[in-house]
Amino acid sequence: MLLRSLLSEVLREMPECRPPLAWRFTAGAHGKPELASGQAVDVSFNLSHCRGLVAVVVAAGVDVGIDVESPERHPFDDMSIARAHFTPAEQDHLLAIGDDAGRRRAFLELWTAKEAFIKAMGEGLSMPLDSFGVDLARSRYDTEALPAAARDRSWTLTRWQSHGCFVSLATGSPRGGAAPRFECRELSWPRDIASRAA
Repeated sequence: MLLRSLLSEVLREMPECRPPLAWRFTAGAHGKPELASGQAVDVSFNLSHCRGLVAVVVAAGVDVGIDVESPERHPFDDMSIARAHFTPAEQDHLLAIGDDAGRRRAFLELWTAKEAFIKAMGEGLSMPLDSFGVDLARSRYDTEALPAAARDRSWTLTRWQSHGCFVSLATGSPRGGAAPRFECRELSWPRDIASRAA
């Protein structure tokens, strides 16, 4: 319902706008949800969730992907996953962090940034995570190492935390166009309403 409501709100001035319950969805070639044919043509959206947080992004004329991760997810071997899926520079960045908690935090920041990018591309995990790099220090994607299919757009990485969770938003806008402007809103549901909904 959150996605449906946002689509109707963001697209309210477009002729293709519909009431929330009238939107129809389909899956792209790699499983990314998209609007079924015959609806708004230049709209991208994405959603992600983890324990206690749901994130949704809707945009017109911009490719978008969003990912959220909770630091309280089940234990995992961050360096083993990094060695299998991250670039050498990203692995070096993690190895340079002396404490386990700091390295785990940086791992989740890298992971969400990478997931957001492949979601914006619509490739899912068919795009190897080590096929592009993330520069956490400058909070950007390594433009020199982007896959060929992504080089026709300008990519922006925006990161923040919400309710203790890590959030990354990837945006790919046409080259030479104005930088995208985003409005961020946070909604909270009382626990009793959330548990009744579940």
